[in-house]
Amino acid sequence: MAWSYGLLFDNAEAFLSYMQNNLSTSLDGCHVHHTYRPEHKNFKGNNHKKLQDTMKKAHKARGFSTIAQHITIFPDGKIMTGRNVNLTPASAVGYNQNNAKHPFMFEMIGDFDKGNDTLEGKQLETAVKIARYFDKKGKKILFHRELLQNGKSPKSCPGTGVNKAWFLNLVREKTQLPVPEDDYVIKVANHKLYNRPLSYKVPMLKGNDVLALQERLQITQDHLFGPNTRDAVIQWQQTHDMRDTGRVYYGVWDALFQHISKKDNNRFYHRKLQYVTPLQRGVDVSRLQKRLNVPTTGYFGEVTDEAVRIWQTNHDENGRPVEDGKGLAITGVVDQQTWSALFPGE
Repeated sequence: MAWSYGLLFDNAEAFLSYMQNNLSTSLDGCHVHHTYRPEHKNFKGNNHKKLQDTMKKAHKARGFSTIAQHITIFPDGKIMTGRNVNLTPASAVGYNQNNAKHPFMFEMIGDFDKGNDTLEGKQLETAVKIARYFDKKGKKILFHRELLQNGKSPKSCPGTGVNKAWFLNLVREKTQLPVPEDDYVIKVANHKLYNRPLSYKVPMLKGNDVLALQERLQITQDHLFGPNTRDAVIQWQQTHDMRDTGRVYYGVWDALFQHISKKDNNRFYHRKLQYVTPLQRGVDVSRLQKRLNVPTTGYFGEVTDEAVRIWQTNHDENGRPVEDGKGLAITGVVDQQTWSALFPGE
């Protein structure tokens, strides 16, 4: 299969296998960038292609033949293919070389200047693994800010919050990748931020990711995804506003192992509510769920997201029922307008 734009890969390993099968040039280094814009807040969990297409359009408006980067790394750690890897990137003037020999370039969605987004979790893991692939081959890992123009650093890219020595220590495994953990998440020893889809089937799925799942759910640890594990997943999904399918897909992995927001005790409108990772949690979510007549879990997950969208479809800004297609904008987001329609008079 030839290189294609817009392919989405779950992790670094899957992408690197694809790249090696489609590589016909010499890659002599790796250039690391952050997008600055879009930021983490622009990523909704399912808009990978839309965000990258927006960048591609902006790059072409600047006179580039196509998108600048070979791949984009998203906050969920997934990778989308961009410019053909066999073509020189638009990384930095004077450093792009030629099609026969050039650096590999990746962009990470986010603004990693201090005080803004944080490079962590699956996104960090993927970036580190991509850089490690080149580092092990003796290729230089260069940050955009190291690609000097007239002797000066052109930008802070990939952000003042990303220290080069820290990043290289992770690449060279002198420092271990951190595991997300807070009061509501159990740390799993050697957890590698798994994302393989898991479900009960015959023969049963087996592996360290199943073990990590069983440890997280505090059930018998036999490395096998059997009926007991499926039932435990269903029970967990029911208490966290996820569809009780018994299947573990990337959204469930995220909710299981990434941070879950601290409980918010304000029952009135004071923030936008939507289905994001970390899952929003609070009294306002519970109140919304009661209003929508869905299970009151206190977590804003898939079921609540769908209920909001249905309600928006069938109600106007005053909360009055309307015919299909004449309701509020169907976003799944409970902003001030939707909240006011749900709770008139507040």
